[in-house]
Amino acid sequence: MGKSTSADRPDLSYKEIYDMVYENLEDYNKPTVHRNRHIDMYINQFILENKHDTILDVGCGAGHLLRKYHDQGLNITGIEVSTICCNKYLSGLNYYNIDVIDFANSVENKYDVLYCKGTLEHIRFEDLDLFLKACKKLSNRCLFGIANHVSWVNGIRLHVIRRNVPWWLYTIAQHFKVITEIGPERRSKYYIIKGENSE
Repeated sequence: MGKSTSADRPDLSYKEIYDMVYENLEDYNKPTVHRNRHIDMYINQFILENKHDTILDVGCGAGHLLRKYHDQGLNITGIEVSTICCNKYLSGLNYYNIDVIDFANSVENKYDVLYCKGTLEHIRFEDLDLFLKACKKLSNRCLFGIANHVSWVNGIRLHVIRRNVPWWLYTIAQHFKVITEIGPERRSKYYIIKGENSE
């Protein structure tokens, strides 16, 4: 995925796009009240209901959840493709500056749980299958938070996939045996879907 590009800027890689975003926008991907109330609650529940010796945060961005769980003493690792984001926000945390496909190809162990918040909608259609395969390889228990609204930065469309819940359920079901839509309500602009496989 390191050579993959944005649907709207085929001349730029994911890393180049998000380095630009994090270099120019101080408040990008920062937590909001809405996110904390309606999204992070489900991630908290997901982590608490599972054995969580090891946790992977895929597309951790500025790392507000990564830092929160790190400060609680949990064994959590972040994955972030933007070097500028890592340098600005992730100091003192356990993270890899790499995309998830390359990371999955470089490790043998599985994590107890994986969550991926606000990342799938940024992935091009042609890369999505490989992205989900990487998540499946990294953990048997995955939670996906998917935004379904427009996001533009400097004329570049960041949310390149906008689809409804049935489409996402079908797409994720190609990689996980048990699929559960756990909230919020479908009229929300954010979906949360859990994918699980056998040990």
